[in-house]
Amino acid sequence: MSKIRKLAIVGTGNIARVHAMACSEIEGVELYAVCDQDGERARAFAEAWHFAKHYDTVHALIEAKPDVISICTPHRSHPSLIEQVTGAGITCMVEKPLAVDLASARQAVEVARNSGTTLGVIFQRRYWPAAQRLKKAIEEGRLGRIIQAECTVHYSRTPAYFSPERSPWRGTWEGEGGGVVVNQASHALDMLQWLVGPFSSLYAKWDNASHPTVEVDTMVAATAALAGGGLTTISFGLNPRQTDKGFFEVVVYGDNGNWASIREEPEGAFGLNTQWEIPGEEDEIRRLTEAEHAQDKRMYRVVEEGRKPPELNSDCYRAQYQEFFDHLDSGSDYSLTGEEGLKSVEIIEAIYRSARTGAPIDWPIDATT
Repeated sequence: MSKIRKLAIVGTGNIARVHAMACSEIEGVELYAVCDQDGERARAFAEAWHFAKHYDTVHALIEAKPDVISICTPHRSHPSLIEQVTGAGITCMVEKPLAVDLASARQAVEVARNSGTTLGVIFQRRYWPAAQRLKKAIEEGRLGRIIQAECTVHYSRTPAYFSPERSPWRGTWEGEGGGVVVNQASHALDMLQWLVGPFSSLYAKWDNASHPTVEVDTMVAATAALAGGGLTTISFGLNPRQTDKGFFEVVVYGDNGNWASIREEPEGAFGLNTQWEIPGEEDEIRRLTEAEHAQDKRMYRVVEEGRKPPELNSDCYRAQYQEFFDHLDSGSDYSLTGEEGLKSVEIIEAIYRSARTGAPIDWPIDATT
């Protein structure tokens, strides 16, 4: 980078650590300040990660004038924080999802756009080598026109994961804004729409039979029509028993008979191209997949009761941040903008609205209804 960028982080929960880890590994980034409404947590985080300053209000953080503020707070707080940060003319990066409802997401993106600042949204799984490989194959037409896709997420979350003692905001509409759709599966929705979107309509149902003590969705089934013709199926679920077999997978099928996939198993591992049926490419992809599997790269390891210890690998976060900072310095391409983040929020909105009304939802979606 051509200049030093002062980075600040709002929120000191589990995910903030990987942001700090990734940015500490990028030349030209100064870990400048951290903010948490619990001042002691902010101080401890600043000490642990060698941030120069710490604050207990966003107003004070903004007054300190960092160059970039990364938002790592619970989902529902994202839109208002984006508006405060970008409204003050400060570049912003926000953890997924951008928001839990379309109206507030669109408003936040509009504020950022009008402020002339850049808003980025974290979807680090796009930076898996296997994800980049599949995206390139689709863009180059090696699968023909995509006519079918399957998106599946089945992770483990024990009842203790939702306990008020651990995280009182989880498992509630007020605190989390939703369940498996907005939390565990938002990466999957982004990956799906990035590979095969946009959609033209969607029909969905949700339930929480696997975790009947929580308010929100822990099981979802949906079908969607692709705008270019074709169908996709969506299946999300949380297993109440802890296992090491949780997985996320997207499979895409082309009209030329070719198909390919990306699969994360177990949860937290880098995704691999476990299916690749493109004539002439199978052996090379198999070799690459075996080599990547042997590396056993993990973003994190889920252990007892769904807890995540310190992240083991920040490669994909670092790659996204590097691209983001390069864009700020040189104007180079950066695709994961606020506008791009809106696309998965549209799908979230459609899933919940369809489940609530019992009717399919068509695109474009009117956020006022």
